[in-house]
Amino acid sequence: MESLEQGHEPRQQAGLRLALVGVLVAGLAVSALVWVADARWRANATADLALAFDETLSAVEIAERRVQSVAEYARPARDRADVDPSVRESLDDLVRDAASDSAADIAAQRSRVDAVRLLPWHADLQLARDQAGAWLDLRATGIVSLATTGRTEYAPREQLDTARTALRDAWEAISRPE
Repeated sequence: MESLEQGHEPRQQAGLRLALVGVLVAGLAVSALVWVADARWRANATADLALAFDETLSAVEIAERRVQSVAEYARPARDRADVDPSVRESLDDLVRDAASDSAADIAAQRSRVDAVRLLPWHADLQLARDQAGAWLDLRATGIVSLATTGRTEYAPREQLDTARTALRDAWEAISRPE
C-alpha cells in the first residue's frame, strides 16, 4: 500500500506543475492581449487627437482669413470721413458677425480636442491634449475677443511661443517609441 501512495504522489505533483504552467501561459497570453489592445487604443487616440488638432487649427486659420476679408471689404467705406455713423456701425457689425460665426466654428472644432478619450495611464497623451488645447485657445484669442468685445486682442507673442514649445515637446514625447 505504501508503494501505491508513493506512485500517486509524483502524478499529483506533475498535475499540479502542469496546472501552474497552464495558469502561467494563460496569464502571459492575457498580458499580451492587454498590451496589444492598449497599443491599439493609444495609436487610435493619438490619431484622433492629431485629427482634432488639425481640424481646429484649420478652423482658426479659416476664421482669421474670413474676418480679415470682411474687415478689408468694410475698411474703405468705414474709414471715409463722410460716412454716416450708422453706416460705420453697420460695417463694424459685419466684422463682428463674421468673428462671432467664426468663434462658434472654432469652439465646435475645439471641443473635439477635449473629447478625445484617453486612458488614465496615458499621461503623455493627456499632456499633449492639454497643450494642444492651450495653444489653440491662445491662437484663437483674436477672433474670440473680437466676437465677444468688439475689439481684437491677441495673446502676447511670448505666451504663444511658450505654448507652442510646450506643445511641440508634448508631441515629440508621444512620438518616441516606448
